[in-house]
Amino acid sequence: LGDKYNHVIYRSANNHLNELYWTGTGSVGHGDLTVLASAPNALGDPSPYVDTARGANNVTYRGSDGHIHSLYWNTGAVRHDNLTSAAGSPLAAGDPFGYYTAHNDSHQIVYRAADGHLYELWFVGTNAVTFWDLSAGSGAPPAASDAVGYYSAPTNTKHIFYRSLDGYLNEISWTPSGGHPVHRNLTLLAQAPLAVGKPTAYFLAVDGSHHVV
Repeated sequence: LGDKYNHVIYRSANNHLNELYWTGTGSVGHGDLTVLASAPNALGDPSPYVDTARGANNVTYRGSDGHIHSLYWNTGAVRHDNLTSAAGSPLAAGDPFGYYTAHNDSHQIVYRAADGHLYELWFVGTNAVTFWDLSAGSGAPPAASDAVGYYSAPTNTKHIFYRSLDGYLNEISWTPSGGHPVHRNLTLLAQAPLAVGKPTAYFLAVDGSHHVV
């Protein structure tokens, strides 16, 4: 952000989300985000991202109620939204992965439900949140791990990665403007060993290469 602050978000033993923050070599401050926002306790770990259009910190997480919640703030009060209630989406069985794309001012939060389907909550700017079923749309197998992902600007595509029950690493990709989501089994395509954990992924704009570890 423009304020040049570092932010570390974590879940403590009382299931509150806490923030450590500092700038440069200055002292480290602390805030209990759960208390500040009067938000539900966390059932899982948080997924933070930055809204560059508004210079806002955003933290998404799975609450003790199974809903996906969002905490957001600039330099003032921490505010809270219940995204699951607002969108009418299924309850979460895993932790969300949230990210922001500046070119279309869009927030995206992907999470795993009890049926193994991956759902995306999304909204533009401060507009209402909606959702859709990525697994049903792409014909992808149920997820056994939580999802990670990124946006590729050169191809204008969004990419989500996860481990299925058979240990394969899978990709669901689509064009944000309404393109049909496509599924690929990356493990089979690469003839790679099966996975036993959750993947991580990143995109290198310098050479247009995609990486899943």
